[in-house]
Formats: sequence, structure tokens, C-alpha cells
Amino acid sequence: MATLSDRLSVVGVDRNEVFIEKATRLAEESELPNLTYLMADLYDPPFPADAFDFIYARLVFMHLSEPESALRILHHLLKPGGRILIEDADRDCMFFEPAPESFPEYWRNVQNGQRRRGGDPNVGRKLASYLKANKFNDICIEVQPILGSGAEIEFMVQELLPTLNEYLEPSLRAQGDVALRDLAQLAQDPRATFLHFWFAVSGGRAPAGS
Repeated sequence: MATLSDRLSVVGVDRNEVFIEKATRLAEESELPNLTYLMADLYDPPFPADAFDFIYARLVFMHLSEPESALRILHHLLKPGGRILIEDADRDCMFFEPAPESFPEYWRNVQNGQRRRGGDPNVGRKLASYLKANKFNDICIEVQPILGSGAEIEFMVQELLPTLNEYLEPSLRAQGDVALRDLAQLAQDPRATFLHFWFAVSGGRAPAGS
């Protein structure tokens, strides 16, 4: 008897060829024939209208210069009665305690750099409004707290935050290195606490005839 997973077809999309190749290799190694990956542009997707029952976007919208245009395209790709789930961050909603003195300015510079590149580091708080304005209904909003301490801070300093230095102007990167060193020291402090609020917002496309 065929199971639900046998009938599902999942397509992953990214515009980074390296990511697509790695994800495809992992899917093949895991013997997941119903999972495929395509390199494509969100603003010009290679899919027909009403193609998907469900669309999931994680940490995508903070990088988009035209998030509402993207939502109109995704609404078009959803089948009537389908749903979209967007998970994204708001960089104002991340806190370290006790915060190093170097962190607030570093974090402002990261956000300003992302804006210069056309992204929106504060998109999380805006997602529900965008969905409401672009024909989605039955909007659900969830704010998810992410908590951590020394080990989590150390992971962020080693793996995540260095990738954001690309948003810094060259003249500010030495300052960014100082902030990361201060956070690495904070990770060794038994009082250290990390708190981040994550936004998960979903909405539906109205069923046909409604």
C-alpha cells in the first residue's frame, strides 16, 4: 500500500548553484526520490500557476528587495486552498546579556549593510502585514523565542555571525572582528544569556469559489 510520503513531491529552490548541488547529493545519499532541487529565481520561477499545495520559505524574505512582489508570485503558485509558511528573523530582536559594549554598534552596521544591499533585517515583524495586503487569508502569527547560553553563543560566533561580516563596509570589518572576539569571551561567562525572537507567519489562498 502506498503511503502519504510516497505520494508527496517536494521541490527545493535556491539560486545558489553550490547549495543546489550539495542538497541534491544529500537527497540522493538519503534515497529520497520524491525530493528534487532546482536552481531558479524567486521572481521568475519555472512553475505553472496553481502548482503547489504548500510553500515554505525560511530566511528568504529578509534578503528580498521586493518582498510583496515575491508574495504575489507565490500566491499565484499556490493551489486554491493551499498555504504558505514563512519563517524569518528580525535582527532588532536578538539580545546578548551581559551585552559587550562593542555589540550594539556592530549590529547596527550589519543591519545597515543589509539594507544597502536591498534586504530588510527587520522583515519578521512585517510578514503578517505583507500577507494581508497580498490576497492571503486565515493569517496565523507565532513568535518563537530561541534561548541559549555559552555553548549557543560560541556556535553563533564560530559559525553564523562571521558570515554577516560581508554586510560591513571594509573600513568597519576590524570593528566587527572586535565585536566577535568580545562575544567569544562572553560565551565563557557563566552568566551569559542569548535570546532571539523568530517569526513564523502563515496564510492561505482562498479555496476556489469562495
